[in-house]
Amino acid sequence: MSDPLSRTRIPFAITLLFCVLPLLATAQEERQINILALDADNPTKLLVRHHDLNQGTSLQRVEVPTGEVLRGEFVENRNQEKARIRRLTRGRFPVEATVNQVEPRGRYTILGAPDAQGKNYQILAMRDGRIGVLADIPLRREEGTDNYAKGMLKEVVWAPNGKTIIVVVNQQIELPDGPVNSDAIHFVRFRQWRVRWMTPATPGEQGGETTTTP
Repeated sequence: MSDPLSRTRIPFAITLLFCVLPLLATAQEERQINILALDADNPTKLLVRHHDLNQGTSLQRVEVPTGEVLRGEFVENRNQEKARIRRLTRGRFPVEATVNQVEPRGRYTILGAPDAQGKNYQILAMRDGRIGVLADIPLRREEGTDNYAKGMLKEVVWAPNGKTIIVVVNQQIELPDGPVNSDAIHFVRFRQWRVRWMTPATPGEQGGETTTTP
């Protein structure tokens, strides 16, 4: 298939789950997302590679923060994919999405870890040995149980303006209908004064959080 996808608006808060077409009935969910490039004139627009186990591979142009998929094109093979990426990055998306956990100025490093309850995956900022929370991403849960997905931080891309961090987080969980191994892209507004810095833990206690700015 090579027809472009129809223009679609996806409800968006902080997380954008890419769905090219209605999912086929299946006992296994697998979705992989990679951030490829950004629009030089408008850093709120991205070019991403989306691979769905049931639907195949597509290149999608996504707008931040509305979550609107401006255009999507299926690719049938690796050669076709490379050719279309070259065409898109030469023109509309010339800024390569450099995956790097370290802020361009080198002051902050972005990390990821589950919270103490294992119900959320936290996007963390580290500076001078201190760690603070930037965002909490809910982890998928098996209905009626305390079985939560395992999260993993896969990609970190800093927008050119330095005010937004674009991260890809993978979630894996075993459900009665089958395993889930799914990526999602999250847009985190980076403001130094909004970092929830953790207080050091005393012996026998867990550390807390504070809003003290660095």
